[in-house]
Amino acid sequence: CETLLIYPDILPATLYPAVYGNELSTRITLQLNSTYNPAIIDQKYHIEGIEHDWDASDTLWKTKWQLWDVNRYHIFRADGTANNHAGYFIKVATTYALAHDAVASGGHTDDLSLFRVGQSATTAIPEYTIWRGLLMFDTSALAGKTIISADLLFKDDTTYGWTVNFALYLVIPAASFTFPFVNAYYYDVLLGATTSAGYIQAGPSYIRGGWNVINLNAAGIANINQTGITGFGLRTSKDINNQTPGSQPSMVYSEYLDIIGADAIGASRQGPKLVVKVA
Repeated sequence: CETLLIYPDILPATLYPAVYGNELSTRITLQLNSTYNPAIIDQKYHIEGIEHDWDASDTLWKTKWQLWDVNRYHIFRADGTANNHAGYFIKVATTYALAHDAVASGGHTDDLSLFRVGQSATTAIPEYTIWRGLLMFDTSALAGKTIISADLLFKDDTTYGWTVNFALYLVIPAASFTFPFVNAYYYDVLLGATTSAGYIQAGPSYIRGGWNVINLNAAGIANINQTGITGFGLRTSKDINNQTPGSQPSMVYSEYLDIIGADAIGASRQGPKLVVKVA
């Protein structure tokens, strides 16, 4: 079963809380066992697509879930538990070069409700700021499995952030990280992280306030540690290319994205997710 169509009006007290309360990556058990269908089906799935619809012709609410078999899809959440974390490193300086090429960051965050990736400039001061993100996932459950594909899912926060003519890159750090992210020199490690694991262009196709997907390339898949902890960095293309905020092709001085972070996950499950499909 790859999709499940639900008519919550049939059993509103039970089904409406389910269709409104279950978010992406929620794990459910589909059970079919009745006098009309004596064959027992008891299969576990992840919800990885949600579509709501209301038809005026019959006044019925419909919800369609896209379901992923848990035996083929493994979901790892940067939810602030065990070895699954999300955070960023920040550097502020009076010149762009000092901010970009600094060996140590000026601060960091661990598992807050959102984290920021990108850069900005306030020329009147002057002040330049760069944010570089970091994700950690415990992917040891993949031991002995053959990976077919992998994707990073993340949800944009619309409070701040700009999506003007730059790309958000998932990059491969040259060194491993440990939590909490108190080592200011991780900022320099992320400076050297230029190998792309995949990217998404921030622009018209980027969903503000919604879920976005970075498809991992071959290098990204190869970076997944199937017996331990997998780490990825997040940088914008302008940071990687050493382009001052406001420089061509964009004249916008705030060029960053805010992403829903680890401690926002709770029951809503809105933190970053690494989704891995196995054979």
